[in-house]
Amino acid sequence: MPDSFKLRGLDEKFILKRFARGRVPQRVLDRPKFPYRAPVAEALVGKSAPPWAEELLSAKTVNAAGVFDGARWRSSSPSCARAAARRRRPTRWR
Repeated sequence: MPDSFKLRGLDEKFILKRFARGRVPQRVLDRPKFPYRAPVAEALVGKSAPPWAEELLSAKTVNAAGVFDGARWRSSSPSCARAAARRRRPTRWR
């Protein structure tokens, strides 16, 4: 796909928007971008975390992946749990 279809000026997703014209309301195509912030801490640590999260994020599993130091990860996870507790949003894992 030519680069001119991917970005035209500052209009990202130019070709997608052109295809969507007439299929999607124009106000959707014209609205400004806005970020989506996933509730990562709430979803993976703390009391509302799903049962599989502890195993997935264990020092052993993190070390096995070979990217991060599992011991250092585990030392940072309590701060994530505290942040999750402060937000107190319900999760939809259960």
